[in-house]
Amino acid sequence: MPAPSYVAYIDESGDEGFSFHRDSSQWFVLACAVYRRTAELDQLKIIDEVRSAINENWKRINPGKGQRLADRQPLHFRNPKHDERRLWIAKIAQTRVRALAVLIDKTLLTSPEIFRKDNSLYHYAVRLLVERVSWLCGDAPRQRGDQGDGSVLLTFSNRSTLDCEAISDYLRHLETSREALDYRAESSVIRPSQVETYSAGKRLGLQVADAVASGLYFAVTKNRFGMTEPSYAQALSPIIYRHNGNAWGYGAKLFPAEAEEARRRGEILKGLEDWEVSPGP
Repeated sequence: MPAPSYVAYIDESGDEGFSFHRDSSQWFVLACAVYRRTAELDQLKIIDEVRSAINENWKRINPGKGQRLADRQPLHFRNPKHDERRLWIAKIAQTRVRALAVLIDKTLLTSPEIFRKDNSLYHYAVRLLVERVSWLCGDAPRQRGDQGDGSVLLTFSNRSTLDCEAISDYLRHLETSREALDYRAESSVIRPSQVETYSAGKRLGLQVADAVASGLYFAVTKNRFGMTEPSYAQALSPIIYRHNGNAWGYGAKLFPAEAEEARRRGEILKGLEDWEVSPGP
């Protein structure tokens, strides 16, 4: 049986809780980094490059204090300092990868009770994400050396509440109820049997997915001074998935509709004008 042509590494940022008075996050972000399987190992060499660059700078300003990051230590986006994060994102944006994300403003959900149980919010974010992954892979032209059957291997970051088989069952449910649920993933690309989970230390691509998810999370989440950090999202611009030049609704899906309306009013995610096709005269 032919192997998948692509691999999508999937990770999250924020939480799924609705206890906002107890510090539940306003936003939940599920993101992925999609590679052609014939190219991913070469592209993921940047992880060692970034770790080495961070360590070299650390040794320069802290002589005799050892390394900032241990050899082969996974890069978790929340740990480095701001300038180190910028380096990490900039390096990712120079590689042959496509980034996609679903950003959910939980405070705007009109029926939050639907999403409070049984990982419902996570599963729905998965649905929105894999639909767009399938469009990306369906849009991608064949390249010399490409192998596989055009499908994608979905590789999720391991989490305490993630049941790999439950995700597969959910995807099967979507597929068998396609019309009733308006499920729009390409069946030839998304296959419920092609789901796996690993830790970031076991799959390098998950470290990239973590950077994409966390970078976009910081772009919409206010810090203690009421400010967001748009520079990470801006740096991801070269690799965000676009369809006919437009990233919104494709490489970046805001949910619910009220969140997208807030973006259009300029209330969130400013400075990303090149993510949207300019209207004609």
